[in-house]
Amino acid sequence: MTTNKKEIKDTTLVPIWNICVGSAGYTINNGNYRIRRNWDLPNSMQEVEFRELKAAMNEAGVRQLFEEYNIELNRFEDGALLIKNPEVREKLGLSPLGRYVYDLDGIKDLLLNSDLKTFEDVLENCPNVTLDKIIQESISLPLTDMNKITLIESYSGKKILSIIQEKKENEVGEKTRKSEPTIVKEENSTRRKKGE
Repeated sequence: MTTNKKEIKDTTLVPIWNICVGSAGYTINNGNYRIRRNWDLPNSMQEVEFRELKAAMNEAGVRQLFEEYNIELNRFEDGALLIKNPEVREKLGLSPLGRYVYDLDGIKDLLLNSDLKTFEDVLENCPNVTLDKIIQESISLPLTDMNKITLIESYSGKKILSIIQEKKENEVGEKTRKSEPTIVKEENSTRRKKGE
């Protein structure tokens, strides 16, 4: 039986996604490479040659961008940058892809359509990066399911409901300020000189 595994060469392009809520990146500064690579936007993707990734893994702190060890849960978790290809992960010495990895659409679906049992399972077991995305997206939507808001608050320690309410109040305040007429004072076009 033959497998359809594609051979990974140094020039193979590997898609990498930014799965954190902010920017992420690394710098390679050795004899063969001098590269600074950034993923400035959440959910952005870049294709990177495999040889660059191999070189990056030897730089301090880069491996933690792809997987972090969670002492509390005693396991490796997905980091800020995501490589989905299992063969590439294996060749780089990264642990298999976690079960609780979600892109932005997956997070929205989880927030809006999942049942409470599934939702709590994800909150209990997801990496901190995923929890941060859940928090951010629950505020952006904003989430209206009080049971899910309560669960997020209990697992994150953040006051999600207060943040959502404050956001709504700020939006109402902005609309009010925009609808108020602006009074413009006309200035005299002639200016007096001092002492006249």
